[in-house]
Amino acid sequence: MAKPFLSNFEIALTPLSPVHIGCGEDYEPTSFVVENGLLYSFASGTVALPEKQRNELRMLVGPAAVEDAGISRIARFFDKYKQTFKPFAQSIVPIDSAPLKQFRNLLEGAKGPDLKTIAQNRIERTSYCIRGGFSMPYLPGSSLKGALHTALFDRIHQAKGTGPIEKKDGGLKLDEILLGGTMNLSPMRLISVSDFMPTSESVITRITMGRRISKKHPLTEPPEQAIPVAFEVVEKAQYQAFKGSLTLRQSHGLPGEPDPQRSYQTVNDICKDLNRFSLAQFRQSAEQKYWTNSPNATAKWFA
Repeated sequence: MAKPFLSNFEIALTPLSPVHIGCGEDYEPTSFVVENGLLYSFASGTVALPEKQRNELRMLVGPAAVEDAGISRIARFFDKYKQTFKPFAQSIVPIDSAPLKQFRNLLEGAKGPDLKTIAQNRIERTSYCIRGGFSMPYLPGSSLKGALHTALFDRIHQAKGTGPIEKKDGGLKLDEILLGGTMNLSPMRLISVSDFMPTSESVITRITMGRRISKKHPLTEPPEQAIPVAFEVVEKAQYQAFKGSLTLRQSHGLPGEPDPQRSYQTVNDICKDLNRFSLAQFRQSAEQKYWTNSPNATAKWFA
């Protein structure tokens, strides 16, 4: 029996570990307040302040601002009037002790302007959408397809048994070398992945702390030299927290089509590749002390 030209699958995702997919936005000290272990995020421009508070804020950030106002004094202003800002929160997120301590240090910090302090007190947001006036996390389809792209690379490369690819042949040429071509010739062209949206308004995120590890020296850099960074994650073990769809098209090997031998035939093949690659990465990272050192995932592909 011939396979259908197009097959569509509805998929539910349960995160097994914390997930962070950046969106290029941050929680900044001028757009959130913290109380009782919860971060209340709001758009400060939408809050109508009484005249007294407006004048006080102008002294910090307006044309007549005190020169040494600094980010700490501005953050203390928002903290002082947190009860004014809390009702305007678009998201309410639990915050771990480490980023909470960092925020408290900011409130108690020096008065002078310090760009480094500003950067350190930004909290990287995970990808989100707006639903009913509130921020909700979601998983972009492009990120999920990228993970599949990597898993397919890995399987085909291991099957070829050619060893590391010379760096001069890396980059975009990986698609040509391993997948048989780019654009219309790539097997990834046959796969469409939707964004995975939250299944309820109770999908939980959390603010936690990590460290940026040098890509050049991931296993030798002392942990204390790594750059601390706070970021938002989707909490683990939320059963079927996200739902989306995947569409798979068949290739018949005609001119201008991807190679059927390198293309996925069923969604089960896709799941097997993702599970195989992810499990191998987990085992490798566990052996190399992943939580303190982060190895370059592509190192085995390049000499």
